[in-house]
Amino acid sequence: MKLIKVIVCVLILSIAIPIVLGLIANHRNAILEERMNDVKILGEIYNKSSNSVENISILQKAIAEKGIKLYNPIPKNMALPCYEIVNGITNAHGIVQIQETTNVADSRYVVRLYQDGVVIAEPK
Repeated sequence: MKLIKVIVCVLILSIAIPIVLGLIANHRNAILEERMNDVKILGEIYNKSSNSVENISILQKAIAEKGIKLYNPIPKNMALPCYEIVNGITNAHGIVQIQETTNVADSRYVVRLYQDGVVIAEPK
């Protein structure tokens, strides 16, 4: 009887654990997609301003005034911004326009918007 209980428990766990892990992975991917969408929106508004906005807080205020809600990544420090306008840093993908700062709690990726409009989540 104990052996049957052990077998049933093992079977249940072998089904439940992959399902839970899959749900966690889907949630992480959804959050990353929201972050990528935020950076894309920041870039669209920034480009419509003829790149004249020099401060990310002014850009975020302009977005809020348009009624657009950003999801924002989880910050390490609530007093510091999670995005920055860099406009000019170049790497293998091209010229970075806007990127997440080191204030983002996710240590796996940094989301960057490039001058050509491409948004990429790059491993840190």
